[in-house]
Amino acid sequence: MMRFPTPASFAALLVIVSIGWGYSETHAITYTYAGTCTDNCDRVGLSPGGAVSGSVSFADAALVPGSGYPAPLALSLDFGVVHITQATATHLGLFATPEPPFPGLPSPAVVGTNLTSFAVDLRAGEDPVPPATGADFVSAAPGLWFAHPNATCITSDCSLEDARGLPATGSGAWSLTSSVPEPSTVSLLSTGLLGAAWLLRTRRRS
Repeated sequence: MMRFPTPASFAALLVIVSIGWGYSETHAITYTYAGTCTDNCDRVGLSPGGAVSGSVSFADAALVPGSGYPAPLALSLDFGVVHITQATATHLGLFATPEPPFPGLPSPAVVGTNLTSFAVDLRAGEDPVPPATGADFVSAAPGLWFAHPNATCITSDCSLEDARGLPATGSGAWSLTSSVPEPSTVSLLSTGLLGAAWLLRTRRRS
């Protein structure tokens, strides 16, 4: 005779499957940038000592040590009046630091074995919006950043840019903020737990 699982065993199975799916889903690793302005701060509407910030998130499964960085899941850079997001960025590059002196070109950054470290010069730019002749540009590297409200990336990865006037500069650093499940993972786990609770409650009533 065929035996069907009891509500309790079915609930336990549902929880286990949900947790398993959750751990197989992508996790987001987020790095944040924090710094202050020191020179030409008025170029981006800041005073000396004014704060700048940024963040970039990657899928941890796509971060393979020894390989180049993948396209980010999310990006946000707030450097005074210069504000670039994943939706507005038209140029993006991640370069190894320290970079060679001019006229040498930076080389693409490589994912390290320690994901808590993000020693990368992240460069991002936006296309100019008429009648402006230049657009926002940010270079956020460990120890030093540049931001310009009137610069255009010449290359798609911003390894070269055309700036009109001096940029605002300052100091800053990247740090690991979090490594959390993506929303789909949380939803699966929550669904499993809610289902388990419902089945156990039904069993108690019967």
